[in-house]
Amino acid sequence: PLYSSAASDVYKRQENSSVHVAALKYRPNGDLSMEELKELAYGVQSYDWDEINAESVLPYNLTVPAGTIVYLWAFVDADDDGMINGPKEPVASADGSSGKLPTGSADITQNLELGAYTPDE
Repeated sequence: PLYSSAASDVYKRQENSSVHVAALKYRPNGDLSMEELKELAYGVQSYDWDEINAESVLPYNLTVPAGTIVYLWAFVDADDDGMINGPKEPVASADGSSGKLPTGSADITQNLELGAYTPDE
C-alpha cells in the first residue's frame, strides 16, 4: 500500500531547515541522524529549504509493506545539523502519539501537522 497526503508546514520556519516524512519500522526514540532514520524506515521523503520555503503543504508518497505495522512521522531538522527529533525541533505523528498504523492492502491517506519550532533566543 501507499501512504500519501501532506505534511503541513505550520512551524516558524528556520532558514536552511529541512523536513523529512518517514514510514518507520520502529517508533523513534531520541534524536536521530539522517543515516539512522533511513535505516529505520521503509521509506523517507525529504524536502530542502527551497521546497519548504516556497510551500505551506508538502505532499508525500511512501510505499510500505502490506499486512504490517508502520510508524508514520514527520521531522524538521530546524538547525541544519543533520540530526532530527532533537530538543524543540518539530515532529508530527500519524495519530498524534506513537504514529503507529496498521497496513492493509489498500492505499491510505494521512495528514501530518508539524508543531511550532521555538529556537533558543
